[in-house]
Amino acid sequence: MEKLNNGRAIIKTKGNETNLVIPVKRNYLIIIFSTVWLLIWFSFINIFNSNFALFTDDGIDTFFMVWVSFWFLGGLIVLLLLLWNLFGKERININSNYLEVNRNLFGIGRKKQYDIKHVEGFRFNEIPDSMFSMKNRLAFWGLGEGKIKFDYGMKSPSFGLGLEDAESNYIVKLMKEKATNNR
Repeated sequence: MEKLNNGRAIIKTKGNETNLVIPVKRNYLIIIFSTVWLLIWFSFINIFNSNFALFTDDGIDTFFMVWVSFWFLGGLIVLLLLLWNLFGKERININSNYLEVNRNLFGIGRKKQYDIKHVEGFRFNEIPDSMFSMKNRLAFWGLGEGKIKFDYGMKSPSFGLGLEDAESNYIVKLMKEKATNNR
């Protein structure tokens, strides 16, 4: 018999405040690819560092400086993507005053607050997580819009990218209940 999965989100309710912590769904293909890429990246940095010099007799080598800058930027992006896939979290807090959506890595990230009086229309947002999907290609990388959407004025923010569909529907029901009870 297959084990019953009780979801990824950690849900805590205390009084009229509900906190959800949703860890990013780990994509092992991305983790392996990023790790190998970073090892190759680091070895190239060492090779170029020993074979070329940033400072020459003529001054600073501009081409090498620009190349190293872009090379460093690419490595930083891949490192952040790897760390997000390993340790990223979404924290959602809802209480009588606001709904807060916080995407962070080691406590650093985006935090947005929405006035609970204007939050409505919680719904499931179907996101294909295939690398070849045209609707949301970023979902494969652990980025992009989430599976739970709500309306806030003329915007439709979202959260919960790493959730399964059944868990998303459960959280939609919970959020609808909390949003109406907190008004």
